[in-house]
Amino acid sequence: MKKIALKVFLASLASSCIVAIIIVSGMLYSFSSINEYSTTTIHDTLLQDYDNLIESEIDTAYSILEFYYAQYKNNLMTNTEAQKAAADLIRELRYGAEGYYWIDTSKADNIVLLGSATEGTNRMDLQDATGKYIMKAIIGAALDGTGFSDYLFPKEGGEEALPKRSFSKHFEPWDWVIGTGNYIDDINIVVNEKKAIIQSMVQRALYFMFVLFTISFTYNSYYFLSFR
Repeated sequence: MKKIALKVFLASLASSCIVAIIIVSGMLYSFSSINEYSTTTIHDTLLQDYDNLIESEIDTAYSILEFYYAQYKNNLMTNTEAQKAAADLIRELRYGAEGYYWIDTSKADNIVLLGSATEGTNRMDLQDATGKYIMKAIIGAALDGTGFSDYLFPKEGGEEALPKRSFSKHFEPWDWVIGTGNYIDDINIVVNEKKAIIQSMVQRALYFMFVLFTISFTYNSYYFLSFR
């Protein structure tokens, strides 16, 4: 009788272990899939929002160039006056917390960059921390119509090179390339926060399964001992 009870106990215990392993494995797989899908979706959504923002901001600044070019074409200003007025306005133009614009010719002669000493210099040889030629990428994207460029560049007043994504557009009448960009390191911060939340959910689920397994084991042990 004791052997039968022992066999029943061991069989029940084995069944409980198998069920627990299957459930935990299923939950881990599900949470892993949810984690990957969620973080990828969040990253892609935020990046698309950034892209939409900088593209729309360039459209706004581009309309300023069109306005002043029309002033010149209508003989209301000289070409030099129109270019200066457009550059002066865009130089002071801001959006959001850190958004600003720059203007270079297709040869990378800088016209507008926050009124800094860079204005009036050629930037064609400007490289990021990986050796990528930044202005070649920005100007090339504008000329071929794709607009977007990715590179590393320090924030104003900083030294660490951070991932930045820009959008540029070519204003053909003056051969100007106008651009703006966003630092996208914030995207990784948000994604990592979401990962931490999901990982916390996994840990709670595993703890819950451990509690259930402990209760099941305790019940089966009591059942076995009560029939000895």
